Amino acid sequence: MPFREAAAQCVCQGAPNLSDLFKSDIILLSAGTAKVNATRAILKAGFITGLVIDADSARQLDVILQR
Repeated sequence: MPFREAAAQCVCQGAPNLSDLFKSDIILLSAGTAKVNATRAILKAGFITGLVIDADSARQLDVILQR
């Protein structure tokens, strides 16, 4: 099927239901120390099952979480 036809058949599902997020494995990818506070907030929400993070951000996040 040509891309244009396939794209025309796609239906936007919208945002996932929050309760479905807690049933799924969700891996957060965070890079850059500017995102550390957002990463912390997402982790505290409790629906992240894995984290991929750069070393500088990991060190900064560790300091924040130990306060």
